[in-house]
Amino acid sequence: MKKRLVSMMTAFVLSLVLVFGTMTSAFAEESMGDVADELSATANAYMENYLAPSVEDGIGYAQVLAAALCLKSGVEADEVYATIDEALADAISNYSEGGILGSSPEYGTTAYALAATILYLEERGVDVTDYEGQDLTALLKEAYAADGTAINPYAYQLVLAVINNEADTDWGTLKDTVKEAIVAGYVDGDTGTGYDYWGVSADNNGMVIAALVEFLDEDEISDILQSSFDWVYSLNDESGAVVSWGAANPDSTALALKFAAQFGAADTAEAYYQALAQFKSANTEGLYIYGGEDSSFSTLDAIWGLLAYNASNEGIYWYTIVNVTEEETEEDTEEDVEEETVEETTATSTPTPTVTTAVASTDSPSTGDADMLYVAFGFAAVLGLGVLTMKKREENL
Repeated sequence: MKKRLVSMMTAFVLSLVLVFGTMTSAFAEESMGDVADELSATANAYMENYLAPSVEDGIGYAQVLAAALCLKSGVEADEVYATIDEALADAISNYSEGGILGSSPEYGTTAYALAATILYLEERGVDVTDYEGQDLTALLKEAYAADGTAINPYAYQLVLAVINNEADTDWGTLKDTVKEAIVAGYVDGDTGTGYDYWGVSADNNGMVIAALVEFLDEDEISDILQSSFDWVYSLNDESGAVVSWGAANPDSTALALKFAAQFGAADTAEAYYQALAQFKSANTEGLYIYGGEDSSFSTLDAIWGLLAYNASNEGIYWYTIVNVTEEETEEDTEEDVEEETVEETTATSTPTPTVTTAVASTDSPSTGDADMLYVAFGFAAVLGLGVLTMKKREENL
């Protein structure tokens, strides 16, 4: 009888090992690694699986922006970039007010296309003020005016990035015009708080409202950013992901990460970063899923979020990032260094976001892993009960 008891006890211990081993492996699969490594893996996977195959059928402005993001992420794809270079050279040399690469003032996408083109060419080391006989900054100013009220608001952050990059260009009042356009689209009502473009959404706030961070020292802008950010945070589910369209949404979570990183909310950004893990593809390394399937859109939005988060640590010139890490200079005294806290370093004197720090359940296993845990716990419980029963019977013998 004692041998049987020992056997049962051994089985019980092994079952516990199984339970906790399963828990550990399930949680490990949900974790995110180094930000720069995650960014590189995601951008390279996007290039290999989506962008590279698509350029064979022609080049549109959305592909140009995606290529710029890949370049910014350090992706090497000389053949793809050469194909895009050739298409852009042809498009600009034959440019007309009708648009570029499928864009049109009628749909408010010309400024978007030109800004994306400029950002791409800047990454390629090209002088955009003299490209194929054209000054692209001048064309951008004209395109912005031509798009008028029909402009796609997702162009605003791109236009502001170009203005900041091409500081030697006389932009007139365009920066203020863009800022005022974003403010004009802000709403705070029953449908949500943030930018209203086909409704208010976490996506809109991450891609439009977040562009206002360089104006954060203005009281009105600070209030808009804070209230929009708080509203996005209110959409979080227990896993820390943003709920959109009735379920945890990979796109919205990625763009919430972008917003948090630009806004300087480091702890909340980290929580969104970890929450992204649940949307990683189980089929293709580096890709992200939507509705259980690998998705080009979700993967591209993940790149946006990862770029901004990586930038909040390392610096990037596409965005204004509140908590930019500044390099220490030789003039820094020991006292200065002691007083300086990297997380609190800001590009300008700006208020600290007051949003409640997200506490995401980043270790929550996926549904499949949870099922395995339940089975393992059940197995352990049954064996445990068996051990107690056998012990009781032995005492009665």
